[in-house]
Amino acid sequence: MSRTVYLLRHAKSSWEHAALADIQAPLGPRAKLASLLVFSWIPAPWLVIAFVIGFGSAMGARGPIVSSLAARHFGGSGFATIYGTMFAWMSTSGAAAAFIAGWLYDLTGGYRAGLLFSMVTVLIAVSPFWSSRPLSARRG
Repeated sequence: MSRTVYLLRHAKSSWEHAALADIQAPLGPRAKLASLLVFSWIPAPWLVIAFVIGFGSAMGARGPIVSSLAARHFGGSGFATIYGTMFAWMSTSGAAAAFIAGWLYDLTGGYRAGLLFSMVTVLIAVSPFWSSRPLSARRG
């Protein structure tokens, strides 16, 4: 039985560790998203198990992280409205995502289109956090 080894590097590294050589620096957010797409070409059950464990662990932390980031960036007198709108969109899009992914699977015969759609919508969703300064920076 032969095995194929895929080696990938020179995805976008993180700028948080500027003192490290590029090959030693951890991957940046875009590179991590791209690596998920690459894994769709590698059929390996252990990757699914690793994803389920990692994703399941992260989902428990999602609520406190989202609420604290929203308060940090958009807090103030309108925070309840902003957070309520965010939560409503997260709930609605979470419900619609299964149907959209199923439709894309039926349309293309695979999961890559759904994964790409998911990546694009995540980038759109986090853009307000990337483009706004935290309240502490605006007040100071």
